[in-house]
Amino acid sequence: MQLMGFANYPAWDWFNKQFPQFVEKYAALEELRDKMFVRKIHPKHHADYVVYGLGRVCVEDFEQVLNLCGNGFGIGAMQLLRGMYERQVTAAYLSRCPDEVDSFVEYSHIQLRRAMNQLKEVYHGERAILDGIVSEERRSEIEKQYQGVKDKFMDTLCKECETTKEMFSWTKLSTGALALKGGQGLDKLYHYQYFRPTLLSHSTFKSVEARVVFGDDGSFSFESEGQQKYIKEALIGGHNLLLNVFDLQNKHFNLGLDSEIEQSGRDYLECWAPNEVPTD
Repeated sequence: MQLMGFANYPAWDWFNKQFPQFVEKYAALEELRDKMFVRKIHPKHHADYVVYGLGRVCVEDFEQVLNLCGNGFGIGAMQLLRGMYERQVTAAYLSRCPDEVDSFVEYSHIQLRRAMNQLKEVYHGERAILDGIVSEERRSEIEKQYQGVKDKFMDTLCKECETTKEMFSWTKLSTGALALKGGQGLDKLYHYQYFRPTLLSHSTFKSVEARVVFGDDGSFSFESEGQQKYIKEALIGGHNLLLNVFDLQNKHFNLGLDSEIEQSGRDYLECWAPNEVPTD
């Protein structure tokens, strides 16, 4: 039987030679990760579920960032940073404002109904395909759940004519504003771990240009060098965010891991200081 493999051994070798300090410190990072997340949770507020859950997904995000970096896909790793940043920003904000967690949870009904309407539009006249994706019974359930929360997520456009519009997100705050209110210095990371990854994730010219390597003769091609040049930035960004995740979990749940957190910060500086700030 023919098998497929996904290990890029030359990329692994390059990674280990390029980042020996990180490779050396990684075992301690894993140990701290397990202390944070391999444990029983005793929630005191229903926001605890979300703060812990978002942090746990961030850990998975970082592991995927690490796998992509280790196999030569720096741009793919950068793309994951955006979601990781958003999750940590949301967790930090809800840790400070736990009474807003209901809005975060209930907005999922708005998102599902919006997705359902888009499916109806795309598969208009093709009922069998639509039913295969989401049954009529499930569509009715989604609509009922939406009707139960929709008034909470309406923006008033004109008070006089009572015109309203569905909110784009569970909160009226932008991601940058959430980062400011969430603390942890996350607002300072906005450009590097949200804006730049967003440009690489969406259908933008930057997402094409980033992969291009120009030759001395004026030619261009898509080469592995285009991916490789983003590996260090993605790895530093992911490592930085992971430490933010650990710090929030430690403080929110009073885990008593302050000394380990401080050591992980020192390890981070040994791995990466001084760093060149990306400017393109």
